[in-house]
Amino acid sequence: MALKASLERNIQLYNSILRDTERLSLPQGRRVGQPGHEIAKNYILSRMSEMELAPFRDNKTLELPFTDGITKFTNLIGVCKGQDSTLPPILVGAHYDSVIDAPCSDDNATAVAVALAVGEASRSLE
Repeated sequence: MALKASLERNIQLYNSILRDTERLSLPQGRRVGQPGHEIAKNYILSRMSEMELAPFRDNKTLELPFTDGITKFTNLIGVCKGQDSTLPPILVGAHYDSVIDAPCSDDNATAVAVALAVGEASRSLE
């Protein structure tokens, strides 16, 4: 029975990775400053909210904006509480922008989808 439950969970995570990759692989890409970047950011924020991730430290939001003086960027940071707060945290990350105006599933939509799946899997361990 445990094996069946584990297999079903793995299938759910696999399907989640596929769905998120497809949603983030925008034909127009996700370059910073382009509409696709904002679309991707909003999609990822909605997925992070579904997982009920908490803001990092004292932030009131999952967004951590910054600028290089010219371009505005936003890191998205969510915390999934672990079972043992005495252990160091695990950091999982991926960049959600793309370098060109193309779907860029391999730059870096799939890595974002995997990071979201890790968040989902971690939530089930709480």
